[in-house]
Amino acid sequence: MEGNQALRTITLVIAALLIAMALGSASTPVLAASGIRLIVSPKPLKAPSETTFIVVTSHSIPTRLQLQLNTESPVRIPLKKEAAHTYAASHFIRSTGRLKVVVAGKDHRILLQKSYAVSKAPSNIVGKVIIAVIFFGVSIWYWRKGQRYTASPKTPEKK
Repeated sequence: MEGNQALRTITLVIAALLIAMALGSASTPVLAASGIRLIVSPKPLKAPSETTFIVVTSHSIPTRLQLQLNTESPVRIPLKKEAAHTYAASHFIRSTGRLKVVVAGKDHRILLQKSYAVSKAPSNIVGKVIIAVIFFGVSIWYWRKGQRYTASPKTPEKK
């Protein structure tokens, strides 16, 4: 009996360890097969807007991003180290279309290649109307204030 009890206890401990390992690995983010991820913010991409590119890697060191929008010439942006295994760059996207992002390493080897759709940002018509009303109101106020302190032209008296 004592041998069965010890064997049963060992089996339960091993099963509990396997379950804990499975749950622990499920909660950690898994990197891509190449060990590199590209995080783009804001998502979805809008133009015109300032876009941040964050590269998370486990073993390779990325040095630059190459961005190409439609048929325009490519733009090369150096990556800056922000934290351990994290590199970042920022770029102002001005036009819409298909954005091709290439992450290159220090030996100019391509580490990651992705493509994103860039759409037009919605125009803020309400904000434009509010600013126009404020500008118009201030202009009228200054005009009235100026009218109050100017002397009216006197007509010459007839003899």
